[in-house]
Amino acid sequence: MTRKKERGIALITTLIISGIMLTSIGLFTREMLDEVKNSTRIDNSLIAYYAAEAGLEEALLSWRYNKDSEISFENDTNANVDVTDKTNNSPRCVNLDKDNLQMGRLSANICTAAGAKDPKSRYYGLKMWYKTPQIQNLQVNRDDVVEIGIPSLTGDLKIEWTPNPATEILAGSERSGYRMEITVYDEEGSIIPIEKGGKFFTSTFNKSVRIQSSRTGVGKKIIRIKPWYTKSLPEPGTNIYTEGSAPKDSSIPFVNLNITRGSSSDLMTTPKTIIESTGYFGNVVRKIIVEMDRSTGQIVGMLDYAIYAESELVK
Repeated sequence: MTRKKERGIALITTLIISGIMLTSIGLFTREMLDEVKNSTRIDNSLIAYYAAEAGLEEALLSWRYNKDSEISFENDTNANVDVTDKTNNSPRCVNLDKDNLQMGRLSANICTAAGAKDPKSRYYGLKMWYKTPQIQNLQVNRDDVVEIGIPSLTGDLKIEWTPNPATEILAGSERSGYRMEITVYDEEGSIIPIEKGGKFFTSTFNKSVRIQSSRTGVGKKIIRIKPWYTKSLPEPGTNIYTEGSAPKDSSIPFVNLNITRGSSSDLMTTPKTIIESTGYFGNVVRKIIVEMDRSTGQIVGMLDYAIYAESELVK
C-alpha cells in the first residue's frame, strides 16, 4: 500500500509539474507571438506613414502652383465642385504600387471601406480644402489682419466677435477700448464705399456687423477684418481688475471671430488651407493633418495619428 501511495503521489506531482510547464510554455509562446505582431505593426506603421507623407507631398506640390487647389474624389470627377470639411470630401485614393499616380487612382471607397484594400499594397487617401460654410472662434491677435473671401455672396453675412476676457480691464459697461475695422472689397479689388455698407469702424460697444448683400451687391467679395485697441493695456502677466471681480493675469489682446453666411449656397474662404493625408499598409493606418497659412504659405499646424488595424488608436 505504501508503494502504491508513493506511485500515486509521484504521478500527481508529475502531472502538476507538467501542467505548470505547459502553461508556462503557452504563455511564453503567446508573448512571443504578440511581440512578433507588434514588431510587424510597427514596421507597417512606418510604411503607412511614408505613404501618408507621399500624399502630403502631392498636395504641397499642387498648392505651390495654385494656392486655390482643392483635392477630393468628387473634385477629381468634377473640378467645379467646392470641397469643404463636410461636403465633396471623399478622399482621392491612390495605390502607390501601381506604375504611376494616374494609373494608381482608385474609387474613393477603396480607401474608406474596411477590408477593401490589398494589405500588401501601399495606399494614401488625400483631401485638401480651404472653403467653409461657417467660421467659428477664429482667433485674431492685436494688430493682425484676417482676410475672408466670399466666392459668391448672395445673402447677408453676419460677423460677430468677442474679446479675450483678460483684456476687460475697465469698470462699468465700457470694454477695453477695442474697435473693429471691417473693409469690403469687390471682385476687382476696389473698396466698397461706406454709404454702400462696405466700410465699418465700430464703436467700443459693438459686438457684431452685418454685411448686407442688398447694399454691397451680390457676387465675389473680399472682407478684411482688423481689431484696434485704442487704450493702453498692461503687459502680459500683469494682475488686472474688473469691477466686482477677482484679479486676473493680462494676456495678449485678441478677439474671437464668428462669421455666419446668410445663404446656404454661400461659402467662405478661410485663412488656412487644410491638408489631410491618410496612409495605409498591412491594415495599419497613419494620418497626417496639416494647416497652411494661405497668405504666407507657412505650415502653422501639424498633427500625426497612428491607427492600428484601422480601429485601435495608439496614443
